[in-house]
Amino acid sequence: MNLDKKNVPYILDCTFRDGGYYNQWDFDDELVEKYLRLLALSGIDIIEIGYRFFKSKDYCGPFGFCSEEFLDGLNIDPKISVAVMFNASEVLDSNEQLDRFKESFIEAKKSRVDIVRVATYMHDAGKTEPLVSYLKSQGYIVCINLMKISESSETE
Repeated sequence: MNLDKKNVPYILDCTFRDGGYYNQWDFDDELVEKYLRLLALSGIDIIEIGYRFFKSKDYCGPFGFCSEEFLDGLNIDPKISVAVMFNASEVLDSNEQLDRFKESFIEAKKSRVDIVRVATYMHDAGKTEPLVSYLKSQGYIVCINLMKISESSETE
């Protein structure tokens, strides 16, 4: 893990994760290579490379699943920490998806992933505690991404 700077802001790039909404997380190999080369020169601390989807979708490219094998094949500068995001709603209330989730997140020291961002809505945030605990027990840095928080009440 390369997040050893203390009391300084980190810069996270989520171009592939967020940009995947436009191309089903299926980027051209040449673009990926060029982008990762430029990212290494940019001073970016963290790349949120994509998602880990657990439910099947009509079509989703490799940045939608970010398997360990896929990440191992990318030329990501070792100085850059890698983050992935997953939607808690895909895992909550489904033992089958929970099993897939646990199989997907191996020990962090064996993974190229350093940080896992858990995307959840306010009404499900409390339910994510077992997921967060599991990820932390595997050695990941865990962040919660509260979606549509601007639509939540002050009480929530």
